[in-house]
Amino acid sequence: MIIIRAWLTIVLRGKIMSKLKGFLGVVAPVAVVSIITACGGGGGSSGDGTADRSVSAADVKSNHVDIAYAMYSDSLSTAELLQTAVTTFLATPTEGNLELARVAYKAARVPYQQSEILRWDTDITLGSNTGDDGIESVDEWEGQVNAWPLAEGLIDYVEGGDGNNIISGADTINSAYLMTQNGIDDNDANVATGVHAIEFLLWGQDLNGTDAGSGERPATDYDTGAGCTNGNCDRRAQYLQVATDLLVSDLTDMVSEWSPAAESTDGTLAYNFVNHDDAIAYIAGSMNCL
Repeated sequence: MIIIRAWLTIVLRGKIMSKLKGFLGVVAPVAVVSIITACGGGGGSSGDGTADRSVSAADVKSNHVDIAYAMYSDSLSTAELLQTAVTTFLATPTEGNLELARVAYKAARVPYQQSEILRWDTDITLGSNTGDDGIESVDEWEGQVNAWPLAEGLIDYVEGGDGNNIISGADTINSAYLMTQNGIDDNDANVATGVHAIEFLLWGQDLNGTDAGSGERPATDYDTGAGCTNGNCDRRAQYLQVATDLLVSDLTDMVSEWSPAAESTDGTLAYNFVNHDDAIAYIAGSMNCL
């Protein structure tokens, strides 16, 4: 039970917890047995009668889809609040509005970080419902949303940088272009999209090393008038808006992949998960047991 309790400690708020209520009592024993088996451990009855309850593998898989849908739905709704805060800040780039955007960013990270347990190994593909443009696996998709580490100098000015970055030099800053910059020059740290790019755009470079503190980007970095600091404020504002809009779009796609309708739609992540013989093993693998 220790493993399953550790998993559940990250599932404590919003829609996610409501999906667990009423089901956890019967699912947990089955999930624990599967996980312990996958990890090479032993099993046995807890003595409380739960081992006699009738729970199928299909029940466990369907409930996991419900949890995934809740996690990504919460991630999307908080990202939309971030999007609103960013739009407000860019329209009126004050320190107060910048702080509100940062608060919205922090709030959006909570449900998304919970969803990271849903990632599969990179060599496991559960399928896509949209052909070549679809989501082949959670892990592949997540690279555009949550890749780390991030070479900040690719995006904007940094201490000791050469000034050659997207904000200062790209002909066009749109989502299509930013996506082409991910992993450019065969460098995985060249990350132009996702939450860490947005974080850098909101806070700037953190020069505190291992000491306390974060970046100190001023709101005037987004002042498109005479108060602009560090140059290219209009382009920086464009980048932040595009990156935030892309995040919302990506999360919208993932919510669709795990929706109730997706569970019965051939080719979606939800459908391929519930119909895959190794689905429960994937749950354990995502918890780093394997």
